[in-house]
Amino acid sequence: MAEALPSSSSSRTHGGEGENFSDSDNSSSSSTTQAYNAAVAMNLRVPGPVSPGPVTLDYSFSGLETNEFGEALENQPTRVYSSVETILAANNSIIHIPDFISLYTNLRQLDLSNNQLTEIPDAISLCSNLTTLIARNNLLDEHSFPKNLKRLPKLKELNLSGNLLTRIPYEIMEVPSIVSLHLGANRIEFVTKDVKLMKKLEVLYLGGNSIAELPFEIGELVNLKVFVLCENRLEYLPKSVSTLKNLKSLLLHRNCLTALPVELIKLRNLMEVD
Repeated sequence: MAEALPSSSSSRTHGGEGENFSDSDNSSSSSTTQAYNAAVAMNLRVPGPVSPGPVTLDYSFSGLETNEFGEALENQPTRVYSSVETILAANNSIIHIPDFISLYTNLRQLDLSNNQLTEIPDAISLCSNLTTLIARNNLLDEHSFPKNLKRLPKLKELNLSGNLLTRIPYEIMEVPSIVSLHLGANRIEFVTKDVKLMKKLEVLYLGGNSIAELPFEIGELVNLKVFVLCENRLEYLPKSVSTLKNLKSLLLHRNCLTALPVELIKLRNLMEVD
């Protein structure tokens, strides 16, 4: 028996145009029933009636495979597509993100952690309101990202820790809106000078990789506040680190460093060095 999420009012004003949906609407009722039955067949948690305001679809720990996830996304009442702001589908067996994700035009947060993802599809670029994408502990490498990723103008947080990256994909560095980038516990061996493109970056987590050196251009990340480089293979830091005037935390433990640039004393906001 599927576990139903908490129900709320079944009436909703759509798009501010005064269009009212209720249980007395036969077509809506039929659509909802079909979505419910499809979800029950897959033993999914079933969202209750749509109420005003943002909606969360939670399919975490549901044992979903790719096709089942696609059916769960498709088999929603049409009015749900524009209401959903959060989709949680962590801890399943999803290999690919279905193209049906593009139906959710107001999606803001997508969590697909602990699956078996091998790629991020072009369809994700149609979710133009997406601000947070979390895909920790999957099978993503540097070839897994679409060129159109930069068409996500509101993407601020990207968490890809625990994947198979050997470098930071250029497609990620082309997204100028990213503020927080987590790439810990990958296989990153080097950082290219193109990292300078990420002008708005405030948090850069690169701990638990195999990075031996950083490019001089790292100093162009002038908004960086938190820089995590612990558990790498660094032997030195470039002097340009001293130009990171907003830096507050610099974590460097478990590297091969024998000294730090004396220029670090210029960083008046630096509160933590470890």
